[in-house]
Amino acid sequence: GAYALSRLRFKGRMTINASFYTVYMFSGILLVVPLFKIITALGIYDTEMALIITMVTQTLPTAVFMLKSYFDTIPDEIEEAAMMDGLNRLQIIFRITVPLAMSGLISVFVYCFMVAWNDYLFASIFLSSASNFTLPVGLNALFSTPDYIWGRMMAASLVTALPVVIMYALSERFIKSGLTAGGVKG
Repeated sequence: GAYALSRLRFKGRMTINASFYTVYMFSGILLVVPLFKIITALGIYDTEMALIITMVTQTLPTAVFMLKSYFDTIPDEIEEAAMMDGLNRLQIIFRITVPLAMSGLISVFVYCFMVAWNDYLFASIFLSSASNFTLPVGLNALFSTPDYIWGRMMAASLVTALPVVIMYALSERFIKSGLTAGGVKG
């Protein structure tokens, strides 16, 4: 989607682009009531599928916005040269564009993972049984007990933060170059 919005010229492209920008500006709390109605109508309340739908709804506009901006920084001339060499659009995407955009793709992946992993709002609304709770919701349940068990709370907090820290540490160089790409023109 982001590649198409960046590279292809088609009718309605600007409308779709404006739609992504508009949804990008909404806070997650504005999506709760419509998503709740959709999820209950689909009969998937208190399931993993409910969280998948809400996380895609929450992260997709941001991912498209970030990736479109990143694809815009890749010169068109590189793809034009590949077309002259006989590559079709799909080959250009996988052989040329994806390798060039890898740092942007990794940055967006890590961002979307962090949003989904740390989500409390949607998980607390769309999940009701303790067996389906995500770590942030389960951690909140630990904090809401009458007697605070500080050792367990701190251990649970560390376990919750560890995957994001490890993922960031492993992909730090990609994230730095991905977030700064296109920051200076020329």
